[in-house]
Amino acid sequence: MGYLTRTGHMNRQFVYDQWTVLAQTWWARLLPSTLGWRVRDEEPGIWEEFEWLAQTMAEMDRKAGVLHALSPEALARGIPISINQMREAVEIDEALLTVTVRLAPLPIPVTAARRQRSDSRRAGRVSGPSHRVTLPNAE
Repeated sequence: MGYLTRTGHMNRQFVYDQWTVLAQTWWARLLPSTLGWRVRDEEPGIWEEFEWLAQTMAEMDRKAGVLHALSPEALARGIPISINQMREAVEIDEALLTVTVRLAPLPIPVTAARRQRSDSRRAGRVSGPSHRVTLPNAE
């Protein structure tokens, strides 16, 4: 989302209106790990677009006179809430993946009866065997 916003593919004001708190909260939570990954992997660009997004959202908040509680204590208090939200999201996703399959009793009875030869068949005008298959009615 940071990349798309930075490059103009997403409207910055829309992103701010919808996701400013989430972007800043998640960046604050991910910052310590991200800094470690950047050092470990010798890759200073890890999560740079998301970092830009969080900083941009914070700057827009400052201009609007808005302050969000992002202290370590506030972040810690929010973790159980976030975990619960994630669990609920997984439960909803799993429920949406559930498909009810109605199985027919096995084996499915199939009866085949040979068609009676007609006069035209005897005369050689119809080629190939004829079969009649009767399947049980689906309820």
